[in-house]
Amino acid sequence: MDYKEQIYALKQLQKKQLGEASSSGSSKIMVQINVLSNCLRSQQKDIVQSIDELKNLCDIHDKDQVCQVNNMNRNFKNAIRDLMVANSDYQHSIRDNSVKQYMCLNPKVSEAEALDFVETLNGQHVSVITMKGPKSNVVQTYKGVSARYKELKELEKSAAELNHLVDSLHNITVTQDTQFQVINENLNRSSLDLERGDANVLSSISRSRKSKLMGSWLFVIVVFIALLMIGSVVGGLVKWSIL
Repeated sequence: MDYKEQIYALKQLQKKQLGEASSSGSSKIMVQINVLSNCLRSQQKDIVQSIDELKNLCDIHDKDQVCQVNNMNRNFKNAIRDLMVANSDYQHSIRDNSVKQYMCLNPKVSEAEALDFVETLNGQHVSVITMKGPKSNVVQTYKGVSARYKELKELEKSAAELNHLVDSLHNITVTQDTQFQVINENLNRSSLDLERGDANVLSSISRSRKSKLMGSWLFVIVVFIALLMIGSVVGGLVKWSIL
């Protein structure tokens, strides 16, 4: 199973263990949970090592490579957070069930007192006289609460490890090579110069066209004036000859 499949399997075992009524059945499931939890820890170390190796091999100037490594990093962190949520939910359920068990045999204690007993048990020997109910039931309940105390502490330890693991997983950033950056800036500058040159050429062409157009109009006006003058002279001569 891969890492995510193992997390899913662990969730199913946790649900099964919480619903198990018999202590023997619960103990067998706990063995499976512990084995799977150890497998997850081992796999986490392997994955972190692989990601670190990829980070070292990754060309930090290559955006595609950096993106791929960061995606792996992000997916692994998301899987760890999923495991943390599952363990947290399981931890709260264990605590709640243990408190209820303790309060069933000690109706006079408050929920806060029962919670304090569950969380600070730490292997202490509690006299069965302090608990009400048949002695066998009291002993059985005490053993169950004691076992779950160990589970709670193991989950707390696991949560601290996972938090540290998430904090240690950093993304890598793209760093442009200095020479590449200089070349890129020169290309951009050249491109800008070309654009300016194109603009100047277009402006010159536009001025040239305007000049040619103005020259054409001047030529037409001069010819028109000349024709008028010729027409006036001819008209005067004709009139003079008639007289």
